[in-house]
Amino acid sequence: MNEPLVVSSIQECEACGVVHRDIKDENILVNPVTLETKLIDLGSAVYSLEDNSIPFDGTGVYAPPELLLYGWYNSSACTAWSLGILLYNMLVGDIPFHTFSEICYLQVKFPRGLEDLHLKELILGCLQRDPEKRLASKDLLSHPWCL
Repeated sequence: MNEPLVVSSIQECEACGVVHRDIKDENILVNPVTLETKLIDLGSAVYSLEDNSIPFDGTGVYAPPELLLYGWYNSSACTAWSLGILLYNMLVGDIPFHTFSEICYLQVKFPRGLEDLHLKELILGCLQRDPEKRLASKDLLSHPWCL
């Protein structure tokens, strides 16, 4: 079983009404013995957004395309996008996009050797251009790759 502990940490934040808004590898601590994860650096966090009026305050290359193109974002869809970037980064060793243009054109390239179709499907489910089609964090744990 691939237990996505980072997703569990994010869901704990969401249960408390907190949106982290800066999910990236530098903001995750992992206990190597217990594998317990902690989200750190809540400097960009806000209480759950009911509207899109609060400006984005996270890391630019983790920002979703709708923010860059239209200036708005949905907190849940933004979290899913950031998780897709994070998962890709953890597996490949680099983020999939380095410029705002690359984010908006959304050309995800997988390196040779990454053969797990469920994993690719999970990443692409998080990196959907349309925020309405992105996997919600509540749906991530039931994805076949996580089972």
